Amino acid sequence: MKRILTGLACLFAVVAFSTTTTLAQPTNLTVVANATTARLDTLRLGITYSLRWDTTGSPANTTYRIEFSSAGLNGPWTPILVRNTATLRSEPLIHTDGAVGNIAPGAGSRLGRGISRLTIRLTAQTENGYLRLVNTTDTSRTAVSNRFTVLAAPPALTVDSTLTGNITAGRTVTLSRGKIYGLDGYVFVDSAAVLRIEPGTIVVGDTVGQNSALCVNRGGILFAQGTRQLPIVFTSRAISGQRRAGDWGGLLIAGRARINTTSGGGGSVAFEGGIGDDSRVRGWYGGSDDNDSSGVLEYVRVEFGGIAAFPNEELNGITLGGVGRRTVIRWVQSSFANDDGIEWFGGNVDAKYLISQNAIDDDFDTDFGFTGRVQFGLIVRGSQIADQSTSQAFESDNDLGGSFNLPLTSPIFSNCTVIGPLSDTAQAGGSGVNQWNASFGSAAQTRRNSRQSIVNSLFIGWPRAGFELQGDRTGNAAVADSLLVRNNTWYGVKGAALVTPGGTATNPIPTALNSAWLLDATRGNRVINQSGLVDLYDEVGSAFGRDVVITNTDGSPSTQRNFDPRPLASASFLTRASFERPATSSVRIDDSFFTRVPYQGAFDVTASGITNRWDLGWATYDPVNFPYRAGGPTSRVGDDKVPTTTSLNIVTFPNPATIQATVRYNLPSSDRVTIRVHDALGNLVAVLANGVQQSEGIYEFRMDVSNLSQGLYMVQVATSNGTAAQKFSVTR
Repeated sequence: MKRILTGLACLFAVVAFSTTTTLAQPTNLTVVANATTARLDTLRLGITYSLRWDTTGSPANTTYRIEFSSAGLNGPWTPILVRNTATLRSEPLIHTDGAVGNIAPGAGSRLGRGISRLTIRLTAQTENGYLRLVNTTDTSRTAVSNRFTVLAAPPALTVDSTLTGNITAGRTVTLSRGKIYGLDGYVFVDSAAVLRIEPGTIVVGDTVGQNSALCVNRGGILFAQGTRQLPIVFTSRAISGQRRAGDWGGLLIAGRARINTTSGGGGSVAFEGGIGDDSRVRGWYGGSDDNDSSGVLEYVRVEFGGIAAFPNEELNGITLGGVGRRTVIRWVQSSFANDDGIEWFGGNVDAKYLISQNAIDDDFDTDFGFTGRVQFGLIVRGSQIADQSTSQAFESDNDLGGSFNLPLTSPIFSNCTVIGPLSDTAQAGGSGVNQWNASFGSAAQTRRNSRQSIVNSLFIGWPRAGFELQGDRTGNAAVADSLLVRNNTWYGVKGAALVTPGGTATNPIPTALNSAWLLDATRGNRVINQSGLVDLYDEVGSAFGRDVVITNTDGSPSTQRNFDPRPLASASFLTRASFERPATSSVRIDDSFFTRVPYQGAFDVTASGITNRWDLGWATYDPVNFPYRAGGPTSRVGDDKVPTTTSLNIVTFPNPATIQATVRYNLPSSDRVTIRVHDALGNLVAVLANGVQQSEGIYEFRMDVSNLSQGLYMVQVATSNGTAAQKFSVTR
């Protein structure tokens, strides 16, 4: 029954229209990928598409029912369904051709002319698919598309055990590393139930094209505590090389902390995507317990999540609704999400060491009164991966109406490195080589009366603006220091430093809110633009990188983006962070939660060029090709570029080297570290660190070998608990 209902609720997208009746009908309807205009005739399961059509000959406010046939022009025709957000029940999708000039209605709207963003997930294979518009006033007037094809689902990984239905109160279910677990539809962890996942365990979604997700209900506990060597992975069931954004629904956690859907909090809301039940239990979040705990997420990856379960209702990679402050979230990566990388709906959970890579929409999205604190985040965007609704790294609303409902959305993000789509400010928006998707917006957008603060962060390569403060209420809050944008550095901003849309004649944006306000010396912000490639002046190793082939632990090759987010040892932002609260502000940037580091961005570097790479080992930047198998590795630890993490260990590459080599070493516990380089005769060549105190982690540094003679050398890392060494060669 689940599969039948899925097929009815989440049907198919369309291709170019050839009208059978021209009167009052749209023409030239096409399905496109993201912001492109090229018609797609072959579609794939699990991908979100955008619809375009010409309404020149269609009277304004004409309404249409949208129907699908998988069996040809003679049908049968099935209406595409949407979810009524008030009743939570499915109903036929009715589109209204709105007034002239309203050509971009935005996400979630079904009113507009020219473009309608209907995010429809394909759920079945067909070689004979059609779609039609039916005029609801005169059903004899229809427009029918040409034939289109929906490809079969990609081959699936074999699962060893299947999770289905609910983990009910009083039960504890443990998932072990030796198996791959598959989800059969939506799986819930009920209140007073526990799902315990061992390090190195792999959980995959349902077969591509089916709706599946893992949802921890209010009162349920997810204990997912991986390690750097053995992270826990939630991913697509498709085989290596075939995984795509939206292959499954992702991870949802529902807590009992306050949300602001009613003033003062205490309300509850169902998650998008139709997973909330009529009894307001499963798939609902929010309450009055800010000290609530939903468990532990440590060293966890969530990949390819975010199905469009209903038109314009996508799940995210990771969705956190009303999650309380006693929940632990550290070292978590969301990759290739079909909507937002991580979205917080209310709650007050804190987090450290977060990664969002190649989300389609926004990376860190906050709504409904989220008040948590986040430090150390890495965001990496693909130049062509963006959404019709406009993609930012940060997006924040108090609520959809921009009300003063409490708690106000007021999180604090500190020490984020945000790598955007724009590698050269001379580039134009488009879908060609050396272009960026025109649906990218600003690096950060705060709107609808949000009080979100972003401090001590680094932004690289963004087209619209460095920062966007939208609406008069948000603008007034910014001028009053009720939200802070301080001590940040932007490199390579194609548009303005600051944009402030959304004011009206009666409620204007404050005149003081302009680029001069953002760049006032007291705020510590900088925008640095030069001509040419942004990587030539952004003071990090290589923000935009290149693709390289690496060797997996099983000996197989795979391609990985070789970007390098480490600061240069001479970077000007290494001493520009501040955690001092302005006298005019109540924003808690001086809170003891924040580690008071001197640098902006997510990574530090010592005078010797050594960086603690908190992302290495457990994270991966090539999940499409990762060779998952039961009991197999879930990290790159132990391959030719990442040292093992169970002991003091070291790797050097390339080896042999000619100009520069990278040295990575694992420090299993806090210690004082000395790094020396010797030649083949044992003569000391260099001392790169001498008794430097370092905490546990993987470290790396660049070693200049251009002045060394050709021959054999050894780099040695010495601690009080032992010594590790690696031979390397220098060739000319």
